[in-house]
Amino acid sequence: RVRELLERARAAGDLGAQAAAHLIIADALWESGPEAAEHLRQAQHLADASAQDELGLEARIALVIYLTEFLNQIEEAERVAEDAAAWLQRLGHPRRMEMRWVLARANIHGRRGENEQALAALRRYLEIAQAHEAPGSPRLADGYNNLASQLSMMGRYAECAELLQRGLVEAKRARWRSETIAILLLGNLGLTR
Repeated sequence: RVRELLERARAAGDLGAQAAAHLIIADALWESGPEAAEHLRQAQHLADASAQDELGLEARIALVIYLTEFLNQIEEAERVAEDAAAWLQRLGHPRRMEMRWVLARANIHGRRGENEQALAALRRYLEIAQAHEAPGSPRLADGYNNLASQLSMMGRYAECAELLQRGLVEAKRARWRSETIAILLLGNLGLTR
């Protein structure tokens, strides 16, 4: 159905709708291989051409994540991340996008073995979540879990356990995905003991 929408948007010359359709297709193909990356590049290009700046930023950040996690193309991911940083600045750092960008940067640093930089990025994510998310937010619980996971990888188990305990408090407050987050946090907490 999305491909049909894409074709209609092409026929109508609606570049913004085409960009949005490419993002949806990339999401559907996320684990299918390089085709998803091509749809993300198309979404970025079309969003830029139609002055859909937030959509273009979203495509850039998704491309960074995809290049890092699925294609292991760290150098290209770094270039796209720098471009996304400029767009974040231009758009006044929309919180949701900044949080995704910070996670994308943490992934790049983690893949490069730059543990302290990954840790700093994950601390920034948690700071943003603590400042702007409501108690019980899944993003807040995820922030504690992501930071704790990095600390665990670095052998800093006491700090990790403390953060996982705080994350469990947030997971208990969460109304959405609380069971999944709680299971993840408990599993990680078990690894620290």
